[in-house]
Amino acid sequence: MARMLFRKAIIMVRPSKVHSKWSLILGARSHPFPGLLSSVLLVLVMKLMHPNSIYEGSFSKALSISQGKGVDNGDIALAYLWYRKRTLRPTHIQTILAHLNSTSSLASPNTQRKTHNMRLFVYLIACAGLASILPEVLGGPMQAPATHVINDFLFDRSAIHAEGVDADPNVTWVPRMRPWRGKGPDPSTDEDWNKLKCKGTTLIQMMDGDDKEAGQLFSPPIDSAESAFTDFPGSFTTWGWLRKEKDAFINEKHLGVEDALKGLGVGTDVANYKRWEISHGDRERGMGGQKYKVGDKEYQCTGGHYEITTSVKDGVMVISDEYSAASQGRWLQPPVQGDDLPKLQRASDMIFGEWATQAKGHVDGLRLIMVWTIVNVPSCAAIRRSLMANGKDTLLERWPTAYSYLPDSDEGKALLGMPNGVAIGFILAQHKKALGHKKVKKMWIFRHSSTMMTGGPVVAYEVGDAE
Repeated sequence: MARMLFRKAIIMVRPSKVHSKWSLILGARSHPFPGLLSSVLLVLVMKLMHPNSIYEGSFSKALSISQGKGVDNGDIALAYLWYRKRTLRPTHIQTILAHLNSTSSLASPNTQRKTHNMRLFVYLIACAGLASILPEVLGGPMQAPATHVINDFLFDRSAIHAEGVDADPNVTWVPRMRPWRGKGPDPSTDEDWNKLKCKGTTLIQMMDGDDKEAGQLFSPPIDSAESAFTDFPGSFTTWGWLRKEKDAFINEKHLGVEDALKGLGVGTDVANYKRWEISHGDRERGMGGQKYKVGDKEYQCTGGHYEITTSVKDGVMVISDEYSAASQGRWLQPPVQGDDLPKLQRASDMIFGEWATQAKGHVDGLRLIMVWTIVNVPSCAAIRRSLMANGKDTLLERWPTAYSYLPDSDEGKALLGMPNGVAIGFILAQHKKALGHKKVKKMWIFRHSSTMMTGGPVVAYEVGDAE
């Protein structure tokens, strides 16, 4: 039904251009190229005004400059989104619609019609239900790098920086997949599966051992596994990370994990839950000019960001966004990589830092970590193969249909060793002084029930005292 309604909506927007799906995406007039060229033009205009990034301010300036230059508002909006290469969020939609509304009354009738069409299209892709079928309707693989327009805007949700036992901090991109439908993606190959199990086994040994034993498992070995970052929120401030509180919803309005929390015996009083965004610089402004100084060295902010919902009373963390400084810094001009990145950048330190900031005197009360809406290909492939252990046709289902795994099982090891699970192991292995000697005791896989976006896989990690 949703697919049929969306096709009808396309006909409403472009009655004579349904055959050319890219003319819809790129705002073309008679064929895809004019819309594409005008979008590229706007990218160049905005880049000249703000060489280091593209944000709302440069979008507004580009809008005013381009009026009367043969570029319609739809092209401007798409160019803005295209260049940013970020998830399409409600704030982005509001920005686009505000500018479309503010200029449409002054435009020519033809441009007004196109503005109305673009406004309708923005509303359509903002709808989570329709967003879930966009890839199939529009076609094309969803595993490409950040050049696939729809993939960039809608489905870039989690863990694009894979952290590992011998992780290279310059590895900043993990391929993303299309939304999980049906049985999901292809399962991990035997080769990939064995690598994930090997990494998971090492993390289990790190969690089981004391600090010195855990350090010997690093590559190369170190005397202590304890992280250098233990002072929070001070370390956030030192390394240019800003914290901003947001409304927290664990029900279907946002995270859609309320039933799962109840099923796991965790409290669900929303008053106890706090949601914070930790961003490397102010993401409401361009990164250009946003710098900070540590010692004698000046650093450029990258726009990296994390979003974490916590309930200290219930010992819960839900990780909904993980965009490392390295993954975001590569889009700046010039790119920020290597020694120019903040020393505080690993997901395990960032996630622990937020928990330590919130929990204060109750840091050792951590008992459950959820990783929400996993989309990168290696992790989703591992999740698919884990589900197949319960039967080859096992589907990803909403709670209470969840599948559990112990860490010493093949599936448990792989779920710890996959890109979205590695940080969990490191949190417990590298912060034993604050958290106590803890380990992952059990894992669950299920689909969230959020109406905000397509229901993707959630992996919940139960944390308990090591034996």
